[in-house]
Amino acid sequence: ALDVMGILPRPGERVVDLGAAPGGWSWAFVKRGCAVTAVDRGPVKLASLGDWGGELTHLREDGLRFRPERPVDWLASDMLIAPGQALGLLRKWHGAGWARRFIVNFKLPQREPWAALAPLCAALDALPGFRYRLRQLYHDRREVTLMGESLAPAAEHRRQAAPASHGKPARGGSAPARGGTRPAVRPAPPPARHQATPPARGKPARSPAVPLRGGRTNHPRRRGRQPRGRRG
Repeated sequence: ALDVMGILPRPGERVVDLGAAPGGWSWAFVKRGCAVTAVDRGPVKLASLGDWGGELTHLREDGLRFRPERPVDWLASDMLIAPGQALGLLRKWHGAGWARRFIVNFKLPQREPWAALAPLCAALDALPGFRYRLRQLYHDRREVTLMGESLAPAAEHRRQAAPASHGKPARGGSAPARGGTRPAVRPAPPPARHQATPPARGKPARSPAVPLRGGRTNHPRRRGRQPRGRRG
């Protein structure tokens, strides 16, 4: 897996090996001078660390509930769990920024094992700030090995992707107050009721002049004077 990944562990790097028993991955990192924390309730069969300069600490704990005290350089996981659990574990470690590089085995179901790869790859592609390779290595049976690298923690990736707001808040919303609470929003005043204007007493209002054919208007003042009486 390390050869396919193209990145080798360096002496002094910190490693967490979940499901470490019997100790294959732990030995691969210890012999390269890494400080390994092996997490497994079972025994780790490493009689001697040799002269590699690495360190090994065995914790008999549940790998799914383990939390590192500080971020590490590598996470190796080879636990006998469902693919969904392994994916959730990877999401948690990547999102919290607990590790930079990952080697995680995904155990495939007995029936139609390759049908589970499509949703798995879709979920991995959706991880922000994460690149990976998924291979079935020589010693893998009904499993595939993920070799991935966290470019940035998911929380930092979302923070960088979110546009920073400058100046006054947009209309229709209120800026958050100090302490994480939002100020009370005053209700808008009710719309004013428009009352009908009563008709004015006296003579009705004159209608506006409407041009007639021939340039004449129907306004009484602009019409031609009518004779007071008929001429016989």
